[in-house]
Amino acid sequence: MNRIVPFLATSGAIPGLSGRSTNRVRAHHMVRNPASGCVLEPPDSLHLQAAQGGLDLGNHVEANEELERITPQLRAHPDVLQVRWRIYRRTSGTPASTLPRP
Repeated sequence: MNRIVPFLATSGAIPGLSGRSTNRVRAHHMVRNPASGCVLEPPDSLHLQAAQGGLDLGNHVEANEELERITPQLRAHPDVLQVRWRIYRRTSGTPASTLPRP
C-alpha cells in the first residue's frame, strides 16, 4: 500500500555519556506513494498511520475520524482513499468482492 520513508534531521546537541555531545536526531515519517509520486508529510502522514492502526484494531469510527483530520486537499491521496475504501467495506454490509477497488 504505502512505504514509510524516515527522514532524519539534526538539531542542537544533547549531553552524551562521559561528557561527549551527540546530535539530537528527529525522525519524520513521510508516506510516499510510488505509483503516483504523491507524498504525505506530518501531521497528515501520522493521521493516515493512526487511521490504518485503528482500522486494524477494528475501530472504523476512530479510523474515519483520523482521516477527517487530514488536510482536505490531501484527502484524494491514493493511500487515504484506500483506507477510506477499507472503512466503507467494513461498514457497508456489502461483500467486499462486489465493491470496486480504488
